[in-house]
This record gives sequence, C-alpha cells and structure tokens, in this order.
Amino acid sequence: MKNDFISIIQKCTCIDFMINTLINTNSYNYLNCLSDIKEENLRNIKIMCYLYEYLSKDVLPIDDITSLKISKYSECDLNILLEFNLKVLSELETLKKYVKNTFYYQILIGLINSYLSFISSIHCVHPINTTSDKSQFKLFNPIYSKLKDKDQLEISTKYLRSVSIDAIKFFFNNNLLEKNICDEYYKVFFENNSESKFYQYFFISNNRYFNVKLFAKDATVFYISQSINESKEINLNMSKQESIVFSHNYLKEKLNSLFNYLSFDENYTVISSDIENIINYKFRYNLNLPKEKDNPFSSIYVTINTKYMAIQEIYLL
Repeated sequence: MKNDFISIIQKCTCIDFMINTLINTNSYNYLNCLSDIKEENLRNIKIMCYLYEYLSKDVLPIDDITSLKISKYSECDLNILLEFNLKVLSELETLKKYVKNTFYYQILIGLINSYLSFISSIHCVHPINTTSDKSQFKLFNPIYSKLKDKDQLEISTKYLRSVSIDAIKFFFNNNLLEKNICDEYYKVFFENNSESKFYQYFFISNNRYFNVKLFAKDATVFYISQSINESKEINLNMSKQESIVFSHNYLKEKLNSLFNYLSFDENYTVISSDIENIINYKFRYNLNLPKEKDNPFSSIYVTINTKYMAIQEIYLL
C-alpha cells in the first residue's frame, strides 16, 4: 500500500512541476485554470498523506519520497499533463481496495473527482485527442474515416466483436483480455432489415458481465452495460445529487468536448430499489449536436449503480 501512495504522490509532484513550466511559458500562460489546478493538486498531496496515515497507522513524510526523473518533460505540453492526470486517476482507483471506512472512502472519491475535473478542464480549454489511431472504437461513428463507401462495406462479426471489446475498455476502463473471457456469445436482431439490424455481444469475465449492442450497418455502439459480481459492496447509499455529480464527471471524462452538447433533463429520473436501499439511478441527457454533425440519436441515458458506485448502463436513443 505504501508503494501505491508513493507512486501517486510522485506523479502529483510531477504534475506540479509541469504546471509551473506551463504557467511560465508564453504558449499556455493564458490558461487561468492552471493556477487553480496547481493549488488543488498540492492540497490533494497533503490529503493523500493524511489518508495514508489513517489507513496504515504510519506517517508518509513528503520529504522522504524520491522524485521521479522528469527532466525529459521540461518541454512539456498539455498532452503530457493530461497523461499524468490520467495515471493518477487510474492509481487512485486502485486504492479503493484499502478503504473500508465510509468517511475515508468519500475522501478518496473526492480525490478521484478532483482529477476528473482537472482532465475535464484541460479538455475544455484545449481539446486533446487521446484516442489511439489504432483504436477501432469511436463514440457514435466507430468506422474508420478512411472507409469511404460504408454502404458497400461488409462488416464481419469479428470486427463487431473487436469494436465491442474496445467499447468496454472505453466506457468501463476494463481491458478485456482474451485470457480473462470465461464465456461469450452474440445474438442477431432484425436480420432481414439492413437499417435496423444489430448485434448483441455478451462477455463474461471473472467478476463482470458485459452486454454490448451495435448496428450491423456501421458498427455504431448504442447500448452498453456491465453487471458487477463482487463479494464486497460499497453501500455508500449515494444520494440523488451525489449520483448526478458522479454521472456528470464521468461523461465529461468520456465525451470530452461532446459533453458541451448535452443538457441534463432534471425532470427525468428512474429509481430502482430493494426493500431497504436505492440500487440504481437512471438519468437522461438531451443531445443537441449541430446540424452539420451526423448523428441519429437525441438522448443519452446513464444508469448509476449505487452499491458499487459505478456506471452500470449507457444507451443512446
């Protein structure tokens, strides 16, 4: 656990160094948000030290942490700053397994949301393409732009399967390796209607069950969900407002600039519950893309699983 905290704080220190560099350059000195990110990042480092002290009953002096070699980042830009924020975000997620106390778990979630906000701020003022050119999945239109004649393109089930796995990685941060797939199968719907025909892929891993639906004509993913099968539940009893904030932050991270075209529907909330607790909140966002952007969907629905504090379902209509 100590090494996990040290690794995160090392990267946070790098973030501070890079922000200083960016603030002092003419290229980025117009970004007022950098000073706010710097201040909050330094505050987060202190919070992480306190959190470690509680969890381990030990002290983690910042002075004892060896600095990473960051000389190669002296000519850093926002892409590299984003890269480090994403690494911190990923490593903070791994700390969840150490936190059993609800109060301190909320502190950890606050740290995670903080770096989600950093990432969103960077994307907002300086959109950055973080999707690998090799990735087959892109939201709304995953087909390679170089494939001009989509009407004559025959998309294989192998390709659709690959797009489904890419979508799982994109939406749920789950790198579904072949060796981790316990079982899988797919179904075909509206097989005789080329416009409506879609495939539904199911993947079962060690503790997850994934369901992906995508159109056969262009491999557009319009539905994806995960079922979590873990022995330990968080049971934070997230309020509606907490779930809304969680949903907003998630979509900001995943959709980047597309999030600016979403409007949250305050009049739409679907609640699922058992005898004692609320299990899910489902929210709707209206999608208002410019006319020049080709998109057949008008709404995005997001379901939050309050038991595991996770995104359970996303679909487009």
